[in-house]
Amino acid sequence: MIIKRNIYLDKLISYKNNGKLKLITGARRSGKSYLLRQLFKKHLLDTGADPLQIIDISFADSTKPKYRDAKYCINYMLTIIKDRRQKNYYIIFDDAYLMPNINLLLERLREFDNLDIYLISSKSSFLRDTIMSKFFFETDEITVYPLSFKEFYDASSLSFDDALTDYCLYGGFPAVWQLESDAEKRKYLHNLFQQIYLPSIIENHQLQQPNQLVQIIDLLAHSLGTYINTQRIINHFDKNGGLNLSAPTIKTYLGHLESDFLVHFLIRYQVNRQKFIRTPHKIYFIDFGIRNVFLDFKSTVTDELIENIIYKNLLNKTDNIDLGVVVTRERDENKKYHQIRLSISFTASINYKIYAMQVVHKNSTQKQIQKLEDDLLQVNLRFKKIMIFVNGHELIEEKNKVLKISLQDFLFHSEYWL
Repeated sequence: MIIKRNIYLDKLISYKNNGKLKLITGARRSGKSYLLRQLFKKHLLDTGADPLQIIDISFADSTKPKYRDAKYCINYMLTIIKDRRQKNYYIIFDDAYLMPNINLLLERLREFDNLDIYLISSKSSFLRDTIMSKFFFETDEITVYPLSFKEFYDASSLSFDDALTDYCLYGGFPAVWQLESDAEKRKYLHNLFQQIYLPSIIENHQLQQPNQLVQIIDLLAHSLGTYINTQRIINHFDKNGGLNLSAPTIKTYLGHLESDFLVHFLIRYQVNRQKFIRTPHKIYFIDFGIRNVFLDFKSTVTDELIENIIYKNLLNKTDNIDLGVVVTRERDENKKYHQIRLSISFTASINYKIYAMQVVHKNSTQKQIQKLEDDLLQVNLRFKKIMIFVNGHELIEEKNKVLKISLQDFLFHSEYWL
């Protein structure tokens, strides 16, 4: 399976030679190194760069430990670029978090205006605490995620429904789709969590009791698409046995899972009052394969997974995504007014435009569909309103300015709705 990461490659190309540091972060094994060291390097060579203008260093390379010494690395770099200021050089530092004095190295290299520097790291704390704190106004960041459904579908030869079934089961880690059998895929994902993700989270946050974290992940895996907060987690374990943790401790664990690209928690945004409701959150997984490790790969295509796929599709376009809420008043049979909250599946800001979206699930009745549309029409006029039909729908934009679109067209043809 040949996988193109054009969403990310196009971003890298647009940032090329802009004078800023490029930070490439994201989930482990999501394809960051492949993107830079294969696809982007090929682009550079195809557009005229000499191989000698590309300097590619992995700080994880155990055969070259000297590169982790900032002074040695600086001297090495200077021997290559000395007296060649007329040329542009493209420098790729993979596993940049392993360089102890990375800022010393970057400060020296930033003295040259012909160096285009790319840093790859799966540790978001490294970028936040080390790089962003020092070079905040001199950086562009690209977060790389496992394959979206569109990327997977484009690379496969499957029908839409078959691709959806496989993707919901095994997710989008690129290496999974180089394997043939179900057994191999499941073993890879088990090992990915046990040998890569879990040890990484433990090391990054110096956790003393990893079993507590595993139990919380297990709960989240069974709570996809539901609202959750620390108190609900406490109540769950009080009722079913298991953990006895304080709310601050649970909140810390949830923060670790989000910063290490395992899950995202979406909060609700009151679109008519322009303010956020901070709790509870709704859970979305960055990848279904890791989630299904906890479900013993018995997951099927559900409404919650479809919403998660739509969320991941939006995530490739913006990180400004929330759950929508419209607060309004309704009069009961006694003519008394009551405040009610109407739910909007997603709100998003993309390229300075704002969108409100309702997901119409497979078994929705006509009455339910009308309710979703009525709720959507309560959103103010600044929002472009979209209804996404999982069962399929002819592309229609009605007089009330609601665009109705099929799931397939929404995922594969963003030009129809952006």
